[in-house]
Amino acid sequence: MRIENIIRSLVIALLLTSCVSSKKIFLSGDVLVIKSEELTKYWIPKREKFRLNINFKKKGFVKYKYIIDSNGNLFNPEVVESRPEGVVDNAGLVALSKLKYKPAKTNQNHTPVQVITEIVFQ
Repeated sequence: MRIENIIRSLVIALLLTSCVSSKKIFLSGDVLVIKSEELTKYWIPKREKFRLNINFKKKGFVKYKYIIDSNGNLFNPEVVESRPEGVVDNAGLVALSKLKYKPAKTNQNHTPVQVITEIVFQ
């Protein structure tokens, strides 16, 4: 079972690398570090629903850090913290890699941001 998890993690990491490396990051200015509650002042997800394809029935959370570039593309996603550790980290990274953002009305300069968001499982 442990070998399967390692192989699955490697396959997911390779898929994420190939998805991210096909896009080039575009920054119209310095990356602004913001809090998650400020994100909608800068960027709005193009899809309203964020879905993880997992079968997880316990309580927990995962915090992800990533950059949204000036084109609304997500780059450099990484797990900052999770409980239980490592259980749904990769599923979240795969879901994050599919997100695309549009600039908020207050972000006419398409300011790139770095944010940490938290996904809670109940």
